[in-house]
Amino acid sequence: MIKNDPTSRAFQVGTVSARAVKCGYNFDPARLKSSFLAAEAAQGTSIADLASVERTYDVSFNGVTKAIANQPTYCSERKTAEIKQDLTRHLAGDY
Repeated sequence: MIKNDPTSRAFQVGTVSARAVKCGYNFDPARLKSSFLAAEAAQGTSIADLASVERTYDVSFNGVTKAIANQPTYCSERKTAEIKQDLTRHLAGDY
């Protein structure tokens, strides 16, 4: 079963953002992160928990960025289709 909590969402959005950057999608990753955190705050995530959620986002974004940096064939047709679907959903505010 897939968890749907602030930490899981932060990990997922951070991962998608890093993958999208790698594959050259035209979007503002900082704005996506800011919108995601604002949405979490609006849902009632406490200030203390928001700090943890932001750390999770940063760890997933930075970890994936580093892990895929030297993979020239990473952005396959199948993978970019997955990324596009997830990124489009996140940019629409569905985390």
